[in-house]
Amino acid sequence: MHVGLLIWLIHQNTVKKSWPRLRENSHPIFYVVVCNSLYYYIQKKYPLWTFHSQVMGEFFLKFFHLLIIMPLSMNRFLSELPDRSSKRALYILKWILVSSLVEWFGLKAGAISFKKGWNLAWSAFIYTFMYILSSIYQRSRFLAISMSMLPAAFLIFKFRKNKK
Repeated sequence: MHVGLLIWLIHQNTVKKSWPRLRENSHPIFYVVVCNSLYYYIQKKYPLWTFHSQVMGEFFLKFFHLLIIMPLSMNRFLSELPDRSSKRALYILKWILVSSLVEWFGLKAGAISFKKGWNLAWSAFIYTFMYILSSIYQRSRFLAISMSMLPAAFLIFKFRKNKK
């Protein structure tokens, strides 16, 4: 599943000619990777989801998704992000739905599992903020980072480590 996702993302970035925009998109991609890294650090003893593979270990899978899958996915997303607000909203909604669908397939295939009350609805919530804030980050880094605080604090409180 994980390698299939990698192949699909490489194909998508190639077909849609997103590769040349990788440098331009590097700052918002880095922002998303740093946010995800902070999640891994804060929740290291109490993860809300875990990746699974018969050929790759959990530690490797985290970094595989963090440093390869996430940047490829974000580059693809950012490369065709519309300028107009109405089109942008529909585009972001499409990416939330597609990302949630890919995660659902991963769940059904046993490539990911959820813990401590996490579910696809919470993943869609995260995707919503990830895509909105990464698009804002392109225009205003300070605003995106500032806006990241509230959902992050909410999620830390909601899924605090002592929750079973």
